[in-house]
Amino acid sequence: MKKLLRHGFLRSNLRIEVFIVISLVCIVQSLIIGILIWSVDSRTMFNNEKENLAQLMNVVNQDLESRAEAVNSIALDIAINGEIRGSLNKSDPLEVGRAKNLVNSNLSKKVIAASQGLLDLSIIDLRNNTYSTRATYFLPPDFKLDETEVFQRAEAANGALVWLNDNSIIDRYGGDSIFPSDHMGGIRAAAVIRDYNRGQTLGLLMVSLKENFFSSINYSNSRLQKINIYMLSPDKATVYPVAGTSGTLYTDIRATIDNSKGKQTYIMSDPSKTLVSYILNEAMGWTLVSTTASAEVVRFFPSVLRTLFLSLVFSLIASLAVSWLFSKVLTRGVDEIAKTMKRVETGDFEVRIDSKRQDEIGRLSKLFDGMMDKVKELIDTTYKQQLLTQQAEFQTLQAQINPHFLYNTLDMINWRLLKSGEEEISRSVVGLGMILQYSMSAQAIVSLDQEIQNVRDYLELRKANHDPEFQYSIQIAESEKVRLPKLTLQPIVENAIVHGFGRRRIGNELIISCLPKGDADYCIEIGDNGIGIDSSIIGVLLSSPEECAKEYSVRKPRIGLRNVNERLLHLFGLGYGLTILSEFGKGTTIAVRVPKDGDSAKGSGQNP
Repeated sequence: MKKLLRHGFLRSNLRIEVFIVISLVCIVQSLIIGILIWSVDSRTMFNNEKENLAQLMNVVNQDLESRAEAVNSIALDIAINGEIRGSLNKSDPLEVGRAKNLVNSNLSKKVIAASQGLLDLSIIDLRNNTYSTRATYFLPPDFKLDETEVFQRAEAANGALVWLNDNSIIDRYGGDSIFPSDHMGGIRAAAVIRDYNRGQTLGLLMVSLKENFFSSINYSNSRLQKINIYMLSPDKATVYPVAGTSGTLYTDIRATIDNSKGKQTYIMSDPSKTLVSYILNEAMGWTLVSTTASAEVVRFFPSVLRTLFLSLVFSLIASLAVSWLFSKVLTRGVDEIAKTMKRVETGDFEVRIDSKRQDEIGRLSKLFDGMMDKVKELIDTTYKQQLLTQQAEFQTLQAQINPHFLYNTLDMINWRLLKSGEEEISRSVVGLGMILQYSMSAQAIVSLDQEIQNVRDYLELRKANHDPEFQYSIQIAESEKVRLPKLTLQPIVENAIVHGFGRRRIGNELIISCLPKGDADYCIEIGDNGIGIDSSIIGVLLSSPEECAKEYSVRKPRIGLRNVNERLLHLFGLGYGLTILSEFGKGTTIAVRVPKDGDSAKGSGQNP
């Protein structure tokens, strides 16, 4: 056989080699599968058990979801109640007393109307005023609601009820005013109360449920008497019993649960062959888990065990032998290709394989060599040229004038104006100096606050000229970590004033809004009520200089909106940059999308 492999098998092409080897492996696997199917028939029992358990879990989960939805509905009714929202955050003691009477009355009505599982409803507003049906809170003077973990998790849910493992506010500062105890209830949930018209958060609603909220459910299905069912928190740290006699959901079972799959039924590899089934409870975000210890294990006769054991031994030996031959034959040349690729990863684009083989591995090696020739050519002619072009554009934007000479000259003019009593003109000169100082700084990547300050200086300088007359407003929030290339916003603002307002002297408005967009992004919108942009022009404003100059007369198209957009794309990658929304005759809004955390974004810290 060895002689046959050396002289006949290795001379065939790779397809035949792989076919023969895989055929041998398949034959061995078929023999093993046949013996196992003939010897063991327990899988049918386990599959039936899994299907029945999955159906039962769906029924139980629907019942629990209806209970959780009822609690969610109560929380929603409270969060949108106009009387409650209007009573929060009062400062006058008399008004606070009236507010507590009104809010406590509304909360008590909800508790009375709800099921017996609801223990307490509490609200803490941003002025640390507390309202509750039965809890008493002792908040310290330095207590800040918005810095608590419970508030932050509820705030992230944007008004939806969040089911919690625990509630540090209740555990640390709350107590039961009816039955003295160290804490209130066992199952917790929370939601923020918001004024959506004003976009403000008013307070935090906290829900406490009795510890037997789940286990008090009475199921008529006798099947539940043989299994244990639990509710498991998303972090797998908290477990509440639902049905059954066992009070423990073991750690090794929790580790196998994957909430991203929604639901799954499988058998553990422990000695008792525990059957596990879980399904995600959409209303709570928790997972319903059941465990069943298999009552019977399929019995193997001694003769079957001997046959199976011998078959496994021979199959293993055959598989090892075939796998060794397979790897030895197939990896000839593949190892060489892998080593060459690793050298390419280190930046060596001169390396080549130069294989003499005539089979598929040889052809693959030749294709790899050709690909590397093209890659090197692209790097030399295209990629490097693009980098040089982008760097030249950015340097052109910053080095159009000699900033040091002009800044010193402006400083001298400012002192002369102050000496002559020309304070208004002096402020304009100082503003111009600030803009010049900002543009000549060595920083390529700046914070959003620095960019906004530069825009303010520019706008104040334009307003001092009264050409044209305009009003502006700037809204900015959560900008601490936002980073972007220097001089990103000023060209957009300048376009809005020069081209957006056009020749209109009065009635011009400019609005700049800087707000987070989702969890990872940040959006800066610059809108004007000017003449707008024709729809046929919008599509080419961010295009190449040739297309932009052909469709729209722009004096320096490479230093305008296209330059800003390409710098953002180069720094942060696809998905970021400029978006233009405009309606002719009504105005234009340009949105700048950047990462919320600029320090961890792609390319941060590099020159655009």
